[in-house]
Amino acid sequence: MNTNLRQLVKFKGHLGYIRSIAANTNDISLFPSTPPEITAIKKFSNADNLSFANCGKKKLGSRQKRDGQVAQFVYSGFQAREDAHPWHALVRNNALGLLCGGTLISKQTVLTVAHCIFKMNPRDFDVTIGKYDTYSSSDAKIQTLKPSRLVTHPNYVGGQFNFDVGLIVFETGFEITEHVRPICLWNEGSNLERVANKSAVLVGFGLAENFSVPTTLQEAQLAIRSNRECYLSDRPFFGKQLKPGDNFCAGHTKGASACVGDSGGSLSIGGKNGRWFVRGVVSAGKAKVISRGGKKETVCNPDGFSLFTDVAFYLDWIVENSPDTFFQI
Repeated sequence: MNTNLRQLVKFKGHLGYIRSIAANTNDISLFPSTPPEITAIKKFSNADNLSFANCGKKKLGSRQKRDGQVAQFVYSGFQAREDAHPWHALVRNNALGLLCGGTLISKQTVLTVAHCIFKMNPRDFDVTIGKYDTYSSSDAKIQTLKPSRLVTHPNYVGGQFNFDVGLIVFETGFEITEHVRPICLWNEGSNLERVANKSAVLVGFGLAENFSVPTTLQEAQLAIRSNRECYLSDRPFFGKQLKPGDNFCAGHTKGASACVGDSGGSLSIGGKNGRWFVRGVVSAGKAKVISRGGKKETVCNPDGFSLFTDVAFYLDWIVENSPDTFFQI
């Protein structure tokens, strides 16, 4: 046996110990393993292989102009145009006074993250689609419903960010209009490298620049990052939290980031014919402590990438638990 092979065998014999050490220390991490690509891609029952008829289309004239002077900063985002995101849901937990985001994927289903709805009572929630201005309550375009069921992934454990995906299901569902319309579920396979460095759009009502609360819907353009780039940007954090095949990261090292209140919102990619597809769901990000009003407060850290639950890997589970989205038989 040559020297290099002998060293490799010796290293593999200790790999279990190395993984154990990395899992129980704050300053040692291993590059997370990448699962095989999902190659047997199922087709949706819709003739155009779309998750819902006419999904992912915006009202004409609602597209945001690209402005080279706009900051790539929703922390540090910019104001979205009205009707630019007719699938964005404002998920309000009235019992706890908490806000999350969500994404309409069919008449009866809103996609969100598990940590926003885990072990909660659906009667405590109001879900609003078509809302653009938080101060406006009488806008005829807005639709608000109470859910009938909250569904979280069976492997999700409270307080963690693995398997962080959930569905809010409604008995009758929303009326589809030009102001309220579902986005398309991702339908192009799970290989992250195919979308790495692509620009995607994050949307939400979360804390804006200077950690202020915005009154209008915010959006930001984020670059999807490869697993390697994500890990190398912050080894201690992403060595623990990045789980390829479960989540991925996007953002900028300085500038735009998901923030408090954005959890559950969509990270979407524009496709052919102006149609939009949801690839990620806002899950988590690195935090920092600031002083505001004489009190210390934990907020998002905009100087790094954010984590998104990977819709591509949960597609089967999402469709199986959505009452009005189907694969071809």
